[in-house]
Amino acid sequence: MLFVLGLVAGLLAYQIGKWRHGCVFWVVNNPANLPLGWHKPEIRYGSLLLVTVLSLVFATCGASVVTTYLGRWAGMLAWAVLLALRWQVSGVVAYLQGRAQLAEIEKRLLQDIPPKT
Repeated sequence: MLFVLGLVAGLLAYQIGKWRHGCVFWVVNNPANLPLGWHKPEIRYGSLLLVTVLSLVFATCGASVVTTYLGRWAGMLAWAVLLALRWQVSGVVAYLQGRAQLAEIEKRLLQDIPPKT
């Protein structure tokens, strides 16, 4: 049961965190492509709070499972690794998807511009 709770919390934290990292990517690279929800502070801070809580639940459930089988120190290490890994994976995936979308946008813009004569 604890494993399933951790898995669901991790998947939700990953998806919401990926959306947040994607929004930050668009703020930096192309603010016109930013989702409308990002402009509302309650969405920005609410999603940050939700990702933080879900990430902590994910790391704690995963560390609990590891502690059961490998011991206390392995569980503490697993908690730190799971928490850091969840945040980093969301950021890297959002960045790669953002770069691909930006390249597609630039490609379409270049196709719409007639060549100079």
